[in-house]
Amino acid sequence: MDPSAIYRPIQREMAQVEARLAQELRADEQALAQLTAHVAAYKGKRIRPALVLFSGRCMGDISDEHIELAVAMELVHTATLVHDDILDEASLRRNSPTVNVKWGPDVAVMLGDYLLAQAFSLIAAFKSPEATRQLLQTTMTMCCGEIHQLHRRYVLDLDEQEYLRIIERKTAALCSACCRLGAMCSESPNGFAEDLAHYGANVGIAFQIVDDCLDITGKESKVGKTLYTDLEKGKMTLPVIRLVSLVPEKDRLRLKRILFARSAREAVVELLPELEKYNAFEYARTRATEHVQEAKRHLNRLANSVFKEGLIALADYVIERER
Repeated sequence: MDPSAIYRPIQREMAQVEARLAQELRADEQALAQLTAHVAAYKGKRIRPALVLFSGRCMGDISDEHIELAVAMELVHTATLVHDDILDEASLRRNSPTVNVKWGPDVAVMLGDYLLAQAFSLIAAFKSPEATRQLLQTTMTMCCGEIHQLHRRYVLDLDEQEYLRIIERKTAALCSACCRLGAMCSESPNGFAEDLAHYGANVGIAFQIVDDCLDITGKESKVGKTLYTDLEKGKMTLPVIRLVSLVPEKDRLRLKRILFARSAREAVVELLPELEKYNAFEYARTRATEHVQEAKRHLNRLANSVFKEGLIALADYVIERER
């Protein structure tokens, strides 16, 4: 499934977002201009701007604030990618060298901070301060999720509930905020913004579960980023958590040695047969599908429209994607 086909009902608005994003990622200072031009070329799937626009359209008309909000959300997302690549020591992002590899981690830290500041500058111009407050809270939540995960690296007994708490904050929080704020900018009736926020949170959880599977099973040329970083950095993800929960107690020490005492590429060679034997990927994708179904249930109260259909299709895309 091609996201551009899903985005057809909001094609004009997405073009406006692209134009504004290009403006925001231009800089007069030469050193900064090189960096912003580099991340501008990442050209991701633009899921977060689409969530803003579809949610807004489900509630009514799109305003200039929706466009600015969509741009701000993509800037926040891009900042998190830049910072994640530093933490993961990743060398590839969207088939291009990461900022930390090309210019060093010090520069990458500052670029991520700059992008966050840009996002908040856009939101601060809104008539109501509520969007700024909510985006600040969302950013703090995302940082808490990342810190939680960093503190729980190399912990073999991390369970599924704790894993979900981490990704709810680290990944799902931003998707949820995109939907809630998109609806709020359209002055949605009571309850609908929360329905959409729950939709976004579940889509975000499903997205991260699939991403964690692709980190092990994907092909770098297709996924477009450095793989096996979760294993390399001792991050327990759902397929591995499932495997650990099912292997006999006597095999856990061996599993721990594979996971934490070898290079990620060596670990994958030994882990893949085990993961497949215990159907760990199938389990993870089933859980992702359950979250997509839950996301769709939160759309039940919305009036039928091409925009609601777009949100449904986007949820399905999240679990069908291969990159």
